[in-house]
Amino acid sequence: MPVHPRLKAALQNLINSRFGDAFADPRSYLFTGRKSRPGVHGEPIGRMRAYGILRAAAIATGNGNRVGTHSLRKSFAHEIYERSGHNLVLTQRVMGHTSVLTTVRYLHIGKEEAAEAVMGLEGPLGFPDQPATPNCLNGAVEAVGSDEAVNTRGTGRSMPTSVSVAGI
Repeated sequence: MPVHPRLKAALQNLINSRFGDAFADPRSYLFTGRKSRPGVHGEPIGRMRAYGILRAAAIATGNGNRVGTHSLRKSFAHEIYERSGHNLVLTQRVMGHTSVLTTVRYLHIGKEEAAEAVMGLEGPLGFPDQPATPNCLNGAVEAVGSDEAVNTRGTGRSMPTSVSVAGI
């Protein structure tokens, strides 16, 4: 997984402050708690200690409401998704998920967000500057009449042109 240069520099500073010029044992934990074993530079911090540190930092910055260690991961996923232009596959890869469905659950895309996406469209998909008419499909579909059928050329199938607007 790629690491942002500022995070990499901060982690390197932390490693240097903990180990100095000595070789950092790859088996050592970066964030250690108060417990220790012989030959080990401390045990890893527990999840409650990690939460306490995160909560204290969030409160200090004015962001103390509803913060948690896992919410950071979800926020990161959403930020990658937004900055990538809503590229779900890229977000999946960055998060290390094996299934895109897991990534979708992380994003929590709501009805309002989905409605905004639809309302932001200027015209038919692929034809943003043209009105929504059968002619904008460059002959791929031929409209026969308002209450008749639309013939999808080359397929031998027809679709009705009347559409119910009951839910609109």
